[in-house]
Amino acid sequence: MIKKGSYLPHRQLKDLLTPFLNNVKSRVEERPDLILQGWAEIIDPKWKGMTEASSFEKGTVVIKVKNAALYSLLVQQEGSKLLKKLQAKFPESGIKKLKFCIG
Repeated sequence: MIKKGSYLPHRQLKDLLTPFLNNVKSRVEERPDLILQGWAEIIDPKWKGMTEASSFEKGTVVIKVKNAALYSLLVQQEGSKLLKKLQAKFPESGIKKLKFCIG
């Protein structure tokens, strides 16, 4: 509660922005589930039911793929595009690579 006649310090937006961004960064790092949910938003809808982001640890997102044909397609052709999409969606998360596995 502010007492009557007390002085409130003047703060500029630039002084508040850095702590705010650090807070956002730590929330993303602490909540890998947000990144895993983000996978469903960036993957092509026709592949959505056949893939699942299962974990995110040390910069690697592990994606489970239901069949070998899709696994091959994702690894050889689509992997780098999908990685760039995830990095753009979560720029502060530290995503370095995607690891696909059949499962």
